[in-house]
Amino acid sequence: MLSIASSPICWAQTSIRQVTLKKGQAAPFAGRLLTVAALAKIITDYDRKLKTSQLLLEKAQRDLKAEQKANAAVCQAQVAVQVAKVQACTSDRSRQKVIYERAIKKCDAAVPWYRSPMLSFVIGNVVAGGICATSAVLGRK
Repeated sequence: MLSIASSPICWAQTSIRQVTLKKGQAAPFAGRLLTVAALAKIITDYDRKLKTSQLLLEKAQRDLKAEQKANAAVCQAQVAVQVAKVQACTSDRSRQKVIYERAIKKCDAAVPWYRSPMLSFVIGNVVAGGICATSAVLGRK
């Protein structure tokens, strides 16, 4: 409103002063004269434009906040999906590790000496050697 009141359209001189004129009276300065109704219309139009601009600004701010909130929700959902994938991968790895450790424990479990495959191998070779030796001795006689 101050810009309208200080503009040369509203006031004939740069210093702001108000002069009330009667019909037919000569103006004491050069410039444009506005009636009270014309000035009131200018002020009203300006106020309406100002309020409209404020409402548009508030709407834009609300829309921006809503968009930011929606984007944040999308980002949070994407993060949750990635976290779930990592957790699933970790739990799969944990299961694989447990299975692997069980297999190793089963392989490394202490086998009694009499069930050892090495003992069977040695006994088999001794028996085979004994049979061969016995055959050789019996074959000489």
